[in-house]
Formats: sequence, C-alpha cells, structure tokens
Amino acid sequence: MVKNLRSQKGAALVEYALLVALIALVVFTLVQGVGKNVKDIFQQAQTDIKKQ
Repeated sequence: MVKNLRSQKGAALVEYALLVALIALVVFTLVQGVGKNVKDIFQQAQTDIKKQ
C-alpha cells in the first residue's frame, strides 16, 4: 500500500511538471508574439517622427 501511494505521488509530480512545461511554452509563445507587435509599433512611431 505504501509503495502504491509513492507511485501515485510520483505520477502526480510528473503530471504537474508536464503541466508547468506546457504553460511555460504557451507563455513563451505569447511573449514572442506580443514582443514583435510592440517592436513594430515603435518602429512605425520612429518612422513617423523622422518624416516630420
């Protein structure tokens, strides 16, 4: 019974680790997309300022 309980705890730990890795991947992807958009906005602002 104790061995089975340890096995379940180990499985839960692996599941949590996979969940954290998936969340980190999603956050990383979103930050990259937002970063590109922000960069484009600043580049456009810089271009507009230089034209004036």
